[in-house]
Amino acid sequence: MKLKRKHLCWGIGLLVVLCASAGFYWWKQQPTVLHIGVYAGSSWDVPTSQRSHALDRAIQKFEKSHPHVFYPVAFESGVYQGQTYALPYESNPILMCVNKDLLDKEGIAVPKEGWTLEEFYTICKKLTKDTNGDGQLDQFGSTEYTWKEALAANGGHLFQGGMLKLTAPEVKESLTFLQKLEDLNKNYKVSSKDFDQGKVAFYPMTLAQYRTYKPYPYHVSKYSNFTWTCIPMPAKSKTTKATLVTTTSFAMSARSSHSKLAWELMQVLTEDPDIQQTLFAQSQGISVMPQVVKSRSSKDLLQVDDFGTDSLTNQTLNRIMEQAVESSPKNVSKELLEKLDYLIGNALRDQDVENRLPQIQREIESSLQVGV
Repeated sequence: MKLKRKHLCWGIGLLVVLCASAGFYWWKQQPTVLHIGVYAGSSWDVPTSQRSHALDRAIQKFEKSHPHVFYPVAFESGVYQGQTYALPYESNPILMCVNKDLLDKEGIAVPKEGWTLEEFYTICKKLTKDTNGDGQLDQFGSTEYTWKEALAANGGHLFQGGMLKLTAPEVKESLTFLQKLEDLNKNYKVSSKDFDQGKVAFYPMTLAQYRTYKPYPYHVSKYSNFTWTCIPMPAKSKTTKATLVTTTSFAMSARSSHSKLAWELMQVLTEDPDIQQTLFAQSQGISVMPQVVKSRSSKDLLQVDDFGTDSLTNQTLNRIMEQAVESSPKNVSKELLEKLDYLIGNALRDQDVENRLPQIQREIESSLQVGV
């Protein structure tokens, strides 16, 4: 009896071992799922300390072995309230596109890097006119230049010390400049269509737009009637960072059971030069790595197709990224930015910016408190 019981125990033990071994083997054969989030757009609306790992310790170790691997503006896009939640993957800066033929016709040289808001306004004023004598303006200086570009050009920020500052001097100065610029058009709403038709000199455009429409055959149907190129945005001074940029980043889920593998994958996607070079070639944005942007491959890439001698060079792109700022504050939702854009647009249209700003400030603050 004791012998049978002993054999039974051994049999059960062996069965347990075999089942455990089979289960372990099955588990090892399963594909590893890495929870990695991709964050892009105009606001930081997903990562929080609860939903994404803070990568500070890993980042510090990473930076020691990879100094200056990313553009500062790209890396900062993944930092929220002093903690790093994501690594940058691709950036998309805003450039100032220029109708060269229109400037040539008026005897005006294409502005050089470091041009100022004063130069921008002076050129726009000279260009805005009625060219056929019918009493209607039909040539213009700029289109699609918004309060966001003007604010960056004046070195201003919506938030200072975590507080909304719509009544700050830089904000008022920016909106006053924009009002002055729009007054040149005498109530005519200049659009991107006017630029397409060769009637406008300046048009802020993302790098993705530029790279989409500059080469053959896309430019034939859209911009075939004039020669154009892109230059850095104007600023109040040569030291002001006036280029707005959005960045797509990778972040790790707090629920990831393979955080080490996820971190390694994030590193490969974001800081491997070959992958970043391929991204630059096949996508429409720009690499987040200076060494990739400044490479010979990137230089050649921007000269292919129909970009030609008037193309945007990789050295210019590098300087643009070095002088760029994030396009939107991280603690403001896309919906709230759209509301702010609407309210400021109404104030500009009614030419009542000075009186409306305190009211807009209070309304946005209320929306922030209720999470709208």
